Formats: sequence, C-alpha cells, structure tokens
Amino acid sequence: MYVCRGKGLHRVRDRLIPVTEGDLFIINYDTPHCFYPYDRTNTDGLLVYNCMFLPAFIEHLHIELPIMRGITSLFLVNGLYPEETGNMPDLMLGTAPRKAFAQLFDNMLQEYQAKQEGYLDILKMQLCELLIKTYRTYKDLYREGPHPYNYKLELIQKSIQYMRDKFSSPIQLNQLSQQALLSKSYFSSIFKSVTGISVLDYLQKVRIEEACRLLVEDTKTIIVISESVGYNDYRFFNKTFRKITGMTASAYRKQFSTAKGNYRDA
Repeated sequence: MYVCRGKGLHRVRDRLIPVTEGDLFIINYDTPHCFYPYDRTNTDGLLVYNCMFLPAFIEHLHIELPIMRGITSLFLVNGLYPEETGNMPDLMLGTAPRKAFAQLFDNMLQEYQAKQEGYLDILKMQLCELLIKTYRTYKDLYREGPHPYNYKLELIQKSIQYMRDKFSSPIQLNQLSQQALLSKSYFSSIFKSVTGISVLDYLQKVRIEEACRLLVEDTKTIIVISESVGYNDYRFFNKTFRKITGMTASAYRKQFSTAKGNYRDA
C-alpha cells in the first residue's frame, strides 16, 4: 500500500496511526486493515494505492537473481514480531522516490483499468519492477547500519535455506532447532510467526513446489519425482500434493505442462 497523496489514518487490527504522502506499507495479504481520511469530505486529499498479490507470485517469477531472495527477505521482515515493528510505514520515501513510485502505481492502475490485450503480462512485469524498486530503496535506507530485526530474520532464513537445500533428505525439527540454538518449542513458535505455518508444513510446501516444477519441466515418472523430492511413501506424496495444490500430480502435469505429450506417468 502506497500513500500517493494527502494524509489520513491507517488502522491495522486495533491500532490506528497517522499516514502521509510517501508512506509505503507491506502487509500480509490476510491481515485486516483500512485507510481513512481525517474527515468525510477528505479535505487532506488522501489517495492510497493498493497492490495485492499472493506470496506465491514471487516464487513463480522464475527469475534467478540474488535480488529476488532479498525481496523475499524483505517481506519476511514484516512477519517478525508485530509488537516490535508496530504499524509504522516500512518505507517513508523522499521527494524523488515518491514521484517514481507514484508514476509506477499510476501506470499499473491505468493498465488494469484499460484491460487491453496482454495487460496481465504487463502488470506482472510492472509488479516485478515495483518489488525490485521497493527492495532497492529499502536496502539503501539501511545501508549505513544493520536493520534492527536482522538477527531474527537471519535465524529463520538459515533454517529456510537449509530446508530448500536439503528437501530431498530426511529433515527433523530437532536438527533445525539445534542449528538455531533454540528449544524445539521456541524455534517452532518463531518460525510460525514469520512464515504463518509450521515447520513441517513449510517443508512439505517446499517439496511440493519442487515437485510442481519437475512435473512441468521433466519427463520422469511421477513416482520418480516424488522420491526425488523426499517422499518414499507415494500415497503420502499424493495426499500432500492434493492438499497443497488442490489437484493430483497427474492433473497438475496435464494442465500446466508446456511440453505436451510423452510423459511416463505412474
């Protein structure tokens, strides 16, 4: 959410704070919130742009750039201990960045409203630009010193990276908690506060995401793919895949594969 013009109030859950032009907020998509003008006639000209997308969008960009990991990290910061971060803006932009961000949001809105051929693809590219500019501005802001929540973010990032690197191998909760030098219960609590899901559910999510990629890009059988992403029990793989994606692995392959045809499905 970006306050493009004017000033007003922003309510997040039970907190209410003043906002002004140049304030940019990153809020989890399922968090209730609302912006209000100071009066019914909106004397102060409050204008707010809202750009909403599911977290999976970032992961599905398939852009192999280090900056994309930084963008993901930036969004994770917002989930760390809300009582510490409060509801203050994630960025308070100066005059020059304000114009650039306002122009980008305005271009996205015009593209969405016009709905000309290919507008969805253009919106995706514009959203990529917005994410990268947000991360670049955020990084510049903290260039002179460490972000106050970095130590907590890094703690969870290391565990997430370990799961992404070792997802095909057995991973136990006590392994991750020991690496973080925390008890299992406290580590689990921190992990869920950041990601919104349990350690086990996150691991399943990572494995199924990789399975989805392989189903589209590889011609191996579904059984072989299930084993390659860490599932020795094919029935459990099918059950988990359906739970996360809403369809069977074979249906997913049929619907999303761009290479039609000679798959050796189980």
